[in-house]
This record gives sequence, C-alpha cells and structure tokens, in this order.
Amino acid sequence: MLDATVNIPPPFSARTIRQNILTLLDKLPSENLLMVETFIRFMRDQQQPEAALSANSQTLWQYPTVPAVTVNLDNLIGIMSDVGGDALDDTEALYR
Repeated sequence: MLDATVNIPPPFSARTIRQNILTLLDKLPSENLLMVETFIRFMRDQQQPEAALSANSQTLWQYPTVPAVTVNLDNLIGIMSDVGGDALDDTEALYR
C-alpha cells in the first residue's frame, strides 16, 4: 500500500504534482510499474484522441485494461460457489 502522507500543497503547480508523483513511484513495488505505465498511456490518449488513432499508439482505448498477477486472481477462486460457470444460465437464474 502506498504511503498517503504525500500531499499536494496549494498552489497545485505542475512541478509540485510531478514531484509528488515521482516520490510515490519511488515507493511503488516494481511489479506495479506496468500498471502505472498503462494508466498514464490511457490518460494521455484520452486527452489526445487523435494520438490513440496514430500508428505509434498501441491501442485505441475505451477503458483501461491492466494485467493482473495470478496471485490476485487466485483469491477469487471459490467465492461464488453457487454459480455454474455458464454466463447465460447464471444470468437467467437471477431472474427465475
């Protein structure tokens, strides 16, 4: 978990915000850096839609998609034991 003590004091200058972001990045575990990079690319492309369509862009964003390590997904196993794994059947069962 990140240290929440890094606050952005007024005035909210770009320089202060950038420095706070760099401070937070230095404290972030290296396995989370890909997620940060993906989010930054998403934010950039949302601000410049034409950049998302350019040949240099990797994808046309609609929603940010970030990879998850399997350890995080393993925690989800078994929490919904009442569903059978068929999305259509499970959805229809909700309305019966």
